Amino acid sequence: MTVNATKIWKAAAFQSALEDVRVELTLQARPVGSEDPWEDTEITETLGTEKTGKFTAENLGGLSVSASAPKYDNQGRELEYRWVESAVYQGENKTNLLDNNSFTLSGGGSRGDAKYRVTDVENGNTTEITNAVSNQIDYTVEKKWKSGAQEGPVTFALYRTIGEQSLTETCKVLTFTMDAGGTVNVDFTKENAFIDAIDGEISIQFSEAWKALLQNLPEYDEEGRRYEYLILEENGNPTYETSIDSSTGDYTTIVTNGPGGSHRILVQKNWVDDSDAAHREPVEVTVYSKEGDQAITFVTLGESQEDGDPIWYAWAGIGELTPDQVYIRRPKSERLRFLEPKAPRPRERSTLPESPATLSPAKTMPMKLHTTARRSRVRRSAPSPTAGWAMWT
Repeated sequence: MTVNATKIWKAAAFQSALEDVRVELTLQARPVGSEDPWEDTEITETLGTEKTGKFTAENLGGLSVSASAPKYDNQGRELEYRWVESAVYQGENKTNLLDNNSFTLSGGGSRGDAKYRVTDVENGNTTEITNAVSNQIDYTVEKKWKSGAQEGPVTFALYRTIGEQSLTETCKVLTFTMDAGGTVNVDFTKENAFIDAIDGEISIQFSEAWKALLQNLPEYDEEGRRYEYLILEENGNPTYETSIDSSTGDYTTIVTNGPGGSHRILVQKNWVDDSDAAHREPVEVTVYSKEGDQAITFVTLGESQEDGDPIWYAWAGIGELTPDQVYIRRPKSERLRFLEPKAPRPRERSTLPESPATLSPAKTMPMKLHTTARRSRVRRSAPSPTAGWAMWT
């Protein structure tokens, strides 16, 4: 009888870092219907070699092996079979990295090591074996108050996006609060984007006033694409300073409140590139006043950070103007195309929705406007009276 296996990688963000990886599969057998332990046969196959094919971006969706095996053992008992992943090697290292259905590969992607978990699904005489990225990260949120600002309770929302996804309420993972003295309520509220299967280990730690540590956030989705996280203060208009540690992937955001403050919009660049961060380049986006088409300011997204990963969103100050009085202009190097809702395209510029007064910074209503540039697109969302949203993908 023929027994098949398919080897799949869910590692889009590391798709160019697996060519030096080899995976050994071993065929196991036991009598049909028995509860006996599975026993290794003498049949093994090694994938990732010149003979069987390297793990490249083109074949991460599946490399297959098959083997012929006897239907009965020497006692006449009918046998059943399965393939298991028995070893993982990287480079010239001959040490088996696999330990209790998990392993870590060095290098690749945008930074550091990648942790993987191994799962398998049996379907008749075929076993599907999947290696999926399982990294987790932490997010530190620190609240500061400038002189003259009135301290008080605050509520924060954690958002998560990926690829071309617009930042809306559907992206909100959780909310948590700090009281007027800065004490963090560690019992957070699950929101629309909270997924029990991947977010079940999330916790919040509190060790000092006005500082919260969100732990065990999944860094990648089920396809191995890297998530982008964003902290926003609900019903507030603070300033934000965000950094991403390039060695760990951990986020830190300092949220500062001060008296008064001008209006701002959030400009965000989304990439539809399966988290291929190595081939991204910084993007400069200019904000214009609708009246007179005068340039107000600009932001540069994706600049290299010292000891940190690039940040693909930034707040742009628009002074006394309101978000519905401004627009952002696409980079000249990108070609514009419109998707639904189909809107008129005067001057090929992006526009913000009318009547934004009922929206808050944490409640957005997407207006889809796409550009293409090396598999990238652009999306925009509506602003609030004090803070707007402009999402460029």
